[in-house]
Amino acid sequence: MLVLPLSLVEQLSSSLLAGSALRLELARLSFERVELLHPAADAGPAPASLIDRLRRFYFSQLRFMLPDSLHPLTSAQIARAAVRIAQEAGEGVRVFGAMELHAALAPK
Repeated sequence: MLVLPLSLVEQLSSSLLAGSALRLELARLSFERVELLHPAADAGPAPASLIDRLRRFYFSQLRFMLPDSLHPLTSAQIARAAVRIAQEAGEGVRVFGAMELHAALAPK
């Protein structure tokens, strides 16, 4: 199980998650099962360059198009979701974004 926090904007980018080099390399290894968890990450410290700050501001506006339920999870919530996901049966490389992690925490 590999946990890689990503911003929601990065998660919505289909080109990033659909065929990332990391996923392709993991699929080539002889593991029976690999789970990639992508919890929503906070933005972190402000970038230094003006271009990067403008890019960050532009993409931050996309958060208004997302449901309020997709807030970043705490480390304890990520751990609980990871345990529930690990208990499920499955094979191959599976990717869990922020929405799937929130769903894993929902009572069953």
